[in-house]
Amino acid sequence: SSGINAEYGKVKEGAPVVYPNRAIVRGPGVSGVGLLPGKPATFEVDASKCGVGEVKVIVDGPEGSDPVKVEYTQTDTPGIYTGSYMPKDEGEYVVNVTFCGVDVPKAPFAVNIYGDGPRNKVDPKKVICEGPGLTGEDILPDEKAWFKINYAEAGPAEPKVEIVGPDSQPVPFNVEQDGKGEQYVTYKVPKFGMFNVAVNFGGMPLPNSPYNVKIAPKVDASKVKISGLAQIIRIGDNPVFEIDTSAAGDGKLEATIISPTGKVVKHVHDDDDK
Repeated sequence: SSGINAEYGKVKEGAPVVYPNRAIVRGPGVSGVGLLPGKPATFEVDASKCGVGEVKVIVDGPEGSDPVKVEYTQTDTPGIYTGSYMPKDEGEYVVNVTFCGVDVPKAPFAVNIYGDGPRNKVDPKKVICEGPGLTGEDILPDEKAWFKINYAEAGPAEPKVEIVGPDSQPVPFNVEQDGKGEQYVTYKVPKFGMFNVAVNFGGMPLPNSPYNVKIAPKVDASKVKISGLAQIIRIGDNPVFEIDTSAAGDGKLEATIISPTGKVVKHVHDDDDK
């Protein structure tokens, strides 16, 4: 991603390059989840990947209300700040967050706060997630997996997605807003294995989250061909027959031979990549 000059977005030769678009702001203070008048609204600003610069948070209250006091400090981790403000009145609050004078992603945040509470609550059970990206069906490595998140009836919050691969490493994904209250998530499967897809809403996991997504080879056993197997075999013979799996997909061949008495007969399996 491209950076800007650290002096409030103006180009100045020799000044450090910063990346306001890498900042992440989260917490009920910007989502509005569970907030009530007279109760602290907390938030976190993660600017650890933005470079060296100033984080500034200003909160504007509803029209006619008193100025809103905002307090925030840097944590022990450089670039990460935690803070809060106190909403005294009902109505819409606007949370402005900038880095080096430039709005961070999704800022300014519109936060609606009401005294009756329920209008600010979220219900993860009302979030609907569906798509092959949550089941692994018909998906192979290097193919795109997708799923949709519908949260239109779940309350004032945004879904949060995390995807982890078989090697416990994060898997990159892309989120597109597909209409109001619906998101379209895509990710590329790098290899076979079990993937973990977690979806949270309002800081709470969905009932079926995390989703265990198994990406396995496509196998069609009906396309396995057996040839050279005689119907009648004399005692003492060493019959040889061929099992051709070339058209059946990627899978492990397992063969078991059972004698008339029910015992497993020892055999030699010569893998000829068929």
